Amino acid sequence: MQCSTLTTLIPDWVNDVKASYAADPKCQELFDYISGNSSRVSLYTSEDGIIYYKKIIFVGESEELRLNLIENFHCSAFGGHSGMRATYHRIKKVFFWPNMKRQVEEFISECPVCQVTKAEHVANPSLLDLLEIPYMSWTHLTMDFIEGLPKSKGNDAILVVVDRFTKYSHFIALSHPYTVQQVVQLFIEHVFKLHGMPVSIISDRDRILVANCSLKFSRL
Repeated sequence: MQCSTLTTLIPDWVNDVKASYAADPKCQELFDYISGNSSRVSLYTSEDGIIYYKKIIFVGESEELRLNLIENFHCSAFGGHSGMRATYHRIKKVFFWPNMKRQVEEFISECPVCQVTKAEHVANPSLLDLLEIPYMSWTHLTMDFIEGLPKSKGNDAILVVVDRFTKYSHFIALSHPYTVQQVVQLFIEHVFKLHGMPVSIISDRDRILVANCSLKFSRL
């Protein structure tokens, strides 16, 4: 009778994953938790020294191993320098660790190959338009908000209205949260009643100034 020996090949990452548990106190706690709750249904299980989270391999606190896994799933011929979403979904089918998605995003955003070869999916910037030169005072204004100020008499923001011709300014106090109606009413009380309706008002496209604000000004 002859006996033959069967050799089982163990991937390197298996040993690396097990090694990551040794330096991670949380993994030791998980092993204790799993062994003490073997009869209960749990999100965490273990088999052959590997921790599984929802049947996905849990990777311990090893920055080097985690980065190597991301690199293999992203930079290899298998990964093909895919985008963040595709790379993340491939990894999470096999491995899991806390804040994995954020780490994948950071890795891909700093990938030198992706930075050089991939096109930006943004609209081409247009040329800047020259502003019309004012011909008299209070015909062409600019508006903006100063925010994040300490409370003073219940107010924590300032609406700034500047005449582009004279550089004369109005500083109007207001408080968060303010609405389009409140901004228009303050403009009427502090600017319109003194100087009339301007020809143009320039802003930095603040959400308050964009949200139907021009329509409400046109009804004055």
